[in-house]
Amino acid sequence: MTEWLLTILTWYSVASCQQEGNLGTVTASGKPFSDTAMICAHPTLPFGTQLELSANEKLAACTVWDRGPGRGPQRRGVGLDASPAVFRQLAPLAQGRLSIRYRVVRKPH
Repeated sequence: MTEWLLTILTWYSVASCQQEGNLGTVTASGKPFSDTAMICAHPTLPFGTQLELSANEKLAACTVWDRGPGRGPQRRGVGLDASPAVFRQLAPLAQGRLSIRYRVVRKPH
């Protein structure tokens, strides 16, 4: 029997907070956005991928549910959009952006 080892990659990026008030807006995955869900937007990872984010010696788990971050000069350098619920676990919402480390902890089936 062959055993496959999952290679865990770690990325370093900047995360921003997806705007509150988009409750119910349909995301790219077809699921509704929720300010309280532990979700994020990533440009390429498959929907359903579970991530572990870390910043400021704090951890948060989330699931890729949308595509993003958006484009434009104010978005330059941002690699991931976290829902307010995820962002709150890492930093105050008022901070808006923060440097993070993230890794895939589970791929979708």
